[in-house]
Amino acid sequence: LIGYYFLVTRPPWNDVRVRLALHLAIDRQEAVRSVEDGIGVVAGPMPPGAWALPQDEVSKLPGYRQPKDQDRAEAKRLLAEAGYGDGLKFTLLYRAGRVYESAAEFFKDQVAKVGVEVSIRPMEYTVLYDLLYRRDFDAAEMKLAPTLLDPDDVLLQYYRSKAARNYGDFSDAEVDGLLEEQAKTMDQAKRKEIVLKVQRLIIDKLPCVQMYWVN
Repeated sequence: LIGYYFLVTRPPWNDVRVRLALHLAIDRQEAVRSVEDGIGVVAGPMPPGAWALPQDEVSKLPGYRQPKDQDRAEAKRLLAEAGYGDGLKFTLLYRAGRVYESAAEFFKDQVAKVGVEVSIRPMEYTVLYDLLYRRDFDAAEMKLAPTLLDPDDVLLQYYRSKAARNYGDFSDAEVDGLLEEQAKTMDQAKRKEIVLKVQRLIIDKLPCVQMYWVN
């Protein structure tokens, strides 16, 4: 998963309108083509598979849909509403290396289309992870790889309050409740209903801005 984390306990990231504006600005299909040479999938919080949101549903959602004109117009409106009509500037940290730099450059170019100016800063792997685990950063690009394609290994790792890899420090009682409920539900059909529901909620609340899943 290529994703962008923002410390949501600090301005401007504590305003979901700002996070949503960045989410809307990105052309994810183009990201897969230009950054990963087509070897990737645009999907929701769970990777493609048994627990994923249906692809036809995802493709119609703001931020994921095509073309981008409507989304980018809405992104500009949201930024102005949040008090950043004259522009927003921030520094994005990313792990040094060609593949990470390509994604960071793409993100920078995409959000510039809605008036956001990003400076990108490469960092040595261990230094970046230390900052992330200490929550001592503003914005960072991450490439995450769950070991298993189970909701407990993906959703609980990245979106549960106080989880070590919930780098943006996102905390939401409703999300936590659904994550706990699905984890102890033995009926797989009922569990999937809960997992789909919590993914839709995550997309609404945007604890991070994800771009795509790499095959």
